[in-house]
Amino acid sequence: MALMWMSSTLLFAQNGRSWIIEGDVKDSSGGHVEGADVTVAGPEQLPPVAADAAGHFVLKGRVSGRYLISVSKERAAPKSRSVSISPGAHLESIDFQLNKQAVINGRVLSAEREPVEGALVIAWIKTFRNGRLALVNAGDANTNDLGAYRINGLAEGRYYLGVVPKVLVPRKRLPAPATKARAMERFTSPLRSAFYPNAPSFEGAAPVTLRAGGEFEGTDILLGGGESFCVSATVAAPLEVPVAEVVLQLFARIGGAFPLVANGQVSPGEESEVCKLTAGEYTALATSWDPQTKMAAGFFRMDLVVGKRDVALGTLHLVPGLPLRGRIVIEPAAAQDDGLPGQISVELRRWGRPLVYGEGLRASVEPSGTFAVTNVFPDSYGLDVDGLPDGYYVRAAVQQGRDVRRGPVRLDQGDLSVSLGRDGGAASGETVDQNKDPVYDAAVIMVPKDAADGLVVFSAQSDQNGRFEFKSVPPGDYRLAAFTGLFEGEEQDPEFIRAHLSGAVDISITPNGSRSVTAAVNRVR
Repeated sequence: MALMWMSSTLLFAQNGRSWIIEGDVKDSSGGHVEGADVTVAGPEQLPPVAADAAGHFVLKGRVSGRYLISVSKERAAPKSRSVSISPGAHLESIDFQLNKQAVINGRVLSAEREPVEGALVIAWIKTFRNGRLALVNAGDANTNDLGAYRINGLAEGRYYLGVVPKVLVPRKRLPAPATKARAMERFTSPLRSAFYPNAPSFEGAAPVTLRAGGEFEGTDILLGGGESFCVSATVAAPLEVPVAEVVLQLFARIGGAFPLVANGQVSPGEESEVCKLTAGEYTALATSWDPQTKMAAGFFRMDLVVGKRDVALGTLHLVPGLPLRGRIVIEPAAAQDDGLPGQISVELRRWGRPLVYGEGLRASVEPSGTFAVTNVFPDSYGLDVDGLPDGYYVRAAVQQGRDVRRGPVRLDQGDLSVSLGRDGGAASGETVDQNKDPVYDAAVIMVPKDAADGLVVFSAQSDQNGRFEFKSVPPGDYRLAAFTGLFEGEEQDPEFIRAHLSGAVDISITPNGSRSVTAAVNRVR
């Protein structure tokens, strides 16, 4: 009976129905880290587990493939590893070392060197998407009554510190002529954004580089002041837009990020204003919320610049969300085509503005290829097509003759036509050091040789054996390079890539072809 049980278990594993991963979580001194959270992302959804008293964890699954295992613990910087799992595998010693968190602390001071209480200080990471700058909030903290802040839980990396004062609240517009209170506001308002060290815009910001367990002290930011102004507007809603709740918001526009400057409910048809705004670029957003559908019901967006006078936006007419329709086809079509494969979905990505809660920007694609993204507001969007099987990729996405693969997709430009190619190739290989030994957790990038229309970066991470793989790569000529010691977001930075491609490998991806390459790792730090 025992032999039969063992045979059944072995067959169960060989059929790819079961795999096991084990490992230990330790700190920088080699001690066990009890209670570390271990999460898994990959072909199969698995519940998170916690490391035991000895820092040991065990993961079990049924679907083989490539997984990303992430480990985190309070007061430690998180770590991730790419792991390839074959059917029936039992991988041991998939270990992690958690380093102590890095910390940034300092003060926010006014132009008179007085403490600024309640300001939000953000540690931004500079990253890129489709070659466009996109700042990511890696951590933040509010200042206390002494103007002091402390941002902890940061990983080793390069950060840009920005500060935004207390969020303002819209109010009913004061009558003209300006009151004494308004006159005082013009000369007592801090800048609505500033950057370390004392720069009024992101372009003048200097990076702060943190090492694991390090503490960067004395990063004081001077939140200078000056003359400030008011932005006024009246929000109006047509009958088809529910007005149970109307919110007026102002956001600062900073390098692809949108810290909140003002936020509050306003009365439809009543002129409202936000004051204490210093010079800078902003986005005004007016939205309404339908409590019955739990969706955003009305929308208005306007980009504006505050310079040397008050700004009157006039009437902001809320408009309802409408469907964006489209169709996906495969080109060239096969002689016998059974329709689209798998579970494909289309998602619109907000382009140059913050989130509106209750938008409907994702839709499943019908077997016929048609789709309708519901509740889309008149604005600019990027496009993502998800759920494509291996070998499939987006060849073109067109609105009124424009290729919108890198945007913008717009509601007023008609239906969206997306064509898929299914002759995508693959590139795989091994990352090695100067002694030809495998290097795990290396960052591998592929960039097209002809990037005249923008830099597109494919990125991957080598697994526990130094192996990496790219799938569904459009046919063409590419350059491939591997790195270790990168800060987060660096593998997408166009300036970094162009400066570090001297040792890249040239490869050509043919239709449905597969290339194998050995990539020597460039150790950046």
